[in-house]
Amino acid sequence: MLAAACLAFPAAFATATAHTAVSAGSGPAFGVAEDASKYADDGGATIYTSLKNAGLTENRWTVTFDGNPATITDQSFLDRSVPAAAAAGVDVIMSLYPAHAQVPDPTAFCTWVGNIATRYPTVTKFVVGNEVNATRFWSPQHTPGDPNAGPDTYEKTLAQCYDTLKAINPNIEVIGMGLAPRSVNSNSTAPLDFLRAVGAAYRASHRTTPIMNALAVHPYPNPNGNPPPAPDKAGYDNPGFYGIPQLSRVKQATYDAFHGTAQPTTMNGLKLVIDEVGYQSNENGNPQYTGTESSPTVSESQQATYYARVVKLYACDPTIQAVLFFHLIDEKNLNVTPTSGGWQSGLEYPDGSPKPSYNAVRQAIATGCTGGRVTWSPGNPHAGKPKPKLKPKTKTKTPVRVLHRPLKHKPAPKHKHRHK
Repeated sequence: MLAAACLAFPAAFATATAHTAVSAGSGPAFGVAEDASKYADDGGATIYTSLKNAGLTENRWTVTFDGNPATITDQSFLDRSVPAAAAAGVDVIMSLYPAHAQVPDPTAFCTWVGNIATRYPTVTKFVVGNEVNATRFWSPQHTPGDPNAGPDTYEKTLAQCYDTLKAINPNIEVIGMGLAPRSVNSNSTAPLDFLRAVGAAYRASHRTTPIMNALAVHPYPNPNGNPPPAPDKAGYDNPGFYGIPQLSRVKQATYDAFHGTAQPTTMNGLKLVIDEVGYQSNENGNPQYTGTESSPTVSESQQATYYARVVKLYACDPTIQAVLFFHLIDEKNLNVTPTSGGWQSGLEYPDGSPKPSYNAVRQAIATGCTGGRVTWSPGNPHAGKPKPKLKPKTKTKTPVRVLHRPLKHKPAPKHKHRHK
């Protein structure tokens, strides 16, 4: 089992109930976390065509902070790719975080964030930080003087960046955290513990304005599973972690953290952004790739089935604003470390041709939500278990019982991190 720094907290409860059907196209936006378009010679125009053909409208890029507020990493690429994305009608989300594991100076970091927002006014969605519960990206998480050093420093930074961004454009959407689904060791923090600790720091600050408009989460399946479990079963036993089918835990932790404050929860306006989710497909022996895969994978057909299932699971949840697959185009190198780079979780091969998952996702998005809207309320004992949908009564003179059935539910350079 993975080590975790878990604090005691009430069990997360939720209920998902089928009501009226939701029409296709009325659910969350779908897209990819993909830096290839940022670096493309044509500004990403070819990639945007591929995205839109699959019904994908969002593209998340990473931009890292080197410590100097006046330096925008990859500025020359962004100057070319941001206008191209706007012209293509693709919605860009920027994930902004320190280039090295550290707690950045809040003023320097948020000044840098503001400089990016000012230079690229067509971009109005920013994730502040990345997997901030992990020491790989936000460190230290714990100190002798403050066992919640990570959440405490992050809350202060997020609040300052929120104010900076809103002063530039009140319509900017500030997206918080990008929570990793688990803690990989005792130096990191279990995501739901981190979320609650941020809430405690927010309450202690007596702030009277929000710190985020949306919460970003990365519900990857448990990397210890070999093969990785299907989406419906890709949960965690540890109550401080969350997986693909366990967003009720995230909603409960958010409610615990912020209810009764100026920061909305999913009960009163906060949205969830699934800004990374993915399964690696087995590409050993494929001539487009080099090396030998060292991490658990699924077959290409399984990846296609699983991705379509992810779309169906999330398409009916009105609290989810966007779902982004990590990523669009596979990286060529299979032989890398289990936690960094070299991911083959894309919808396309390295040459840009579609994998089976491309069409599976396209068809699932076109179909949209086929069940009922997911509803959730805090403290309900049916955690993450949707109520079965009722079948209509048959026409008969004799009363009959209502039957129940289950609800159907990086080309280099690219990301330099990844779970496996």
